[in-house]
Amino acid sequence: MILDSINQELKESLKNGDSEKVGVLRMLKSAIKNTEIEKQADFSKKDVVLTLRKEAKKRQDSIKLFQDNGRQELANTEQRELEIIQAFLPSAMKCHYRSSCQRN
Repeated sequence: MILDSINQELKESLKNGDSEKVGVLRMLKSAIKNTEIEKQADFSKKDVVLTLRKEAKKRQDSIKLFQDNGRQELANTEQRELEIIQAFLPSAMKCHYRSSCQRN
């Protein structure tokens, strides 16, 4: 399951001292846990994917705002976070959030 992958990646990131990735993964776990609390008993893998999509969309919006306002270093930070989130999205959804992908 996706949550297991996030937990495993979090453990590895903690061991490697990758504080940026640790922060993003903890944020993802928190967002998923909040969704689980809201949904209560009906929580499913679909809800995890929807939560990841929501977080990816937030990053996408932030990147655009930062770039429009000349804050490239903040946009770069958001881009790195987006790439971490994309690693856990199913492949069909990854393309949607990549700025380099073209729609058919």
